[in-house]
Amino acid sequence: MMRLLLPHFLITISLCLSLSGKQTLPRSTSPPNVIIIIADQMRGDALGILDHPNINTPNLDRMAKEGVLFSDYFVNNPVCVPSRMSMFSGLYPHEHGALSNKGPTRRFSSADNTLLNYFDKKNYRLGWFGKDNHTYDRSVLDSLLDANTSLRREAFRAYSAHTPPHWASSSPWPKEELFAYKTTSDAINFISSQNADSSFFVVLSLFDPHPPYFAPADYVARYPINDIQVPAYINPETLSVRLNQHKEAMLFDLLSESDLKTTLAHYFAAIEWGVDFQVGRILDALETLDIKENTIVLFTSEHGDFMGEYGMVRKGMFLYDALLHVPFIWYGPGHLQQGILSEALVQSVDIVPTLIELTGGTPPSYAGRSLAGLLRGQGQLPDQERIIFASAGYQDIPADYFESPEAPYFSSNSEERPFHSRILDMQTTPVSRTIMARTNEWKLIVSETRAAELYQMRGGKSEEVNLANDPAYAEIQNQLTAAIQEEWPWGN
Repeated sequence: MMRLLLPHFLITISLCLSLSGKQTLPRSTSPPNVIIIIADQMRGDALGILDHPNINTPNLDRMAKEGVLFSDYFVNNPVCVPSRMSMFSGLYPHEHGALSNKGPTRRFSSADNTLLNYFDKKNYRLGWFGKDNHTYDRSVLDSLLDANTSLRREAFRAYSAHTPPHWASSSPWPKEELFAYKTTSDAINFISSQNADSSFFVVLSLFDPHPPYFAPADYVARYPINDIQVPAYINPETLSVRLNQHKEAMLFDLLSESDLKTTLAHYFAAIEWGVDFQVGRILDALETLDIKENTIVLFTSEHGDFMGEYGMVRKGMFLYDALLHVPFIWYGPGHLQQGILSEALVQSVDIVPTLIELTGGTPPSYAGRSLAGLLRGQGQLPDQERIIFASAGYQDIPADYFESPEAPYFSSNSEERPFHSRILDMQTTPVSRTIMARTNEWKLIVSETRAAELYQMRGGKSEEVNLANDPAYAEIQNQLTAAIQEEWPWGN
């Protein structure tokens, strides 16, 4: 399905009818500039235009109204490094080799067969700005980039041993001193310095809304605690032993509703300030420089955040929609359709073939599919019943862990790192493997150490009832199991 996005309401029409009779949009004669803006840990439902009950995202809403918003987009891994490597290579994590933020494969040691190499060969000017890149070795960036600002999070966001996992804070520092503002300014300065006869490829990597959740005080004030709506509680014990153990180990059972609402408020404020406001600055710069007609902007996120689902926050090595479903907005007034909400099922590995085709190249064979025709209004995805995959590595919490757990944040602790960081480090070690197969309606998760999980999503983004091994759903479980075995045989 596709919908026309209008300022105050949505008109629902079929995908075929919405595209029939439309002519191809006028194309510029020079290769389009490309900007990829990547948030960190932003959920796919955290957009005002999707009627989120709390979040305010005027610039992302504006981007969607003038572009194409995909409501059913999923990353291929729930943490930073493998998710980004899939975005830039068009390969699933089990194909490029990084299943978590740990392990032997942690970044690309070469740009070959990735977007950076593609745009370099097309003589694009290359700029990369924002958080530590989590994608390429430093030597690769140094050899290819024309400009690079790589920063870790601000020092005043650092965790101490006694920082709780849901920690959030208002910022007393001037907005211009925060990294979101600085790195966006660097990107704008680079874009402004380009010659009219050359094209540029820019990656702007924003730290927000990554924990610790942090935003200017005036933005936090826009989200009164009493107005915050918490997701309906689903007991993780009914879904997965591993998920429930994660909740217990992270002490999320101790979170009060007030704690959770406070964290949610800071999360939303971090999105509005650290993401949405910065996106608006980029869009305004394109207007001011009169280059928006020949620029394609993609906005997305590395992965999501539990943010209230199952009574938890943050991330983990789990293949649930809270962590895999993220925003996906394409903006290019001179090249792409405008005001479209697409319900096509799409994924990160679709980005590489799409950008190659949009910039005049011919995509080789990829796991993903080019969305260029859909974005231009020339057609639709050939298979609306497609299956998408996400894969990851993990380590179980030891069976005897709860007999002698990590010293929690409220105890006297000689360790410098907080207990929740050590727990996440333990679980992100890729000892075992897990994979998800998902259609619009169904999701199957299998792993090497735990029982399978089957969910009927019904268009939703929360797993509610585990139907695995229910005879009534044996056929769909068998079909998705076969698809998984074909995609990634465990013996390999």
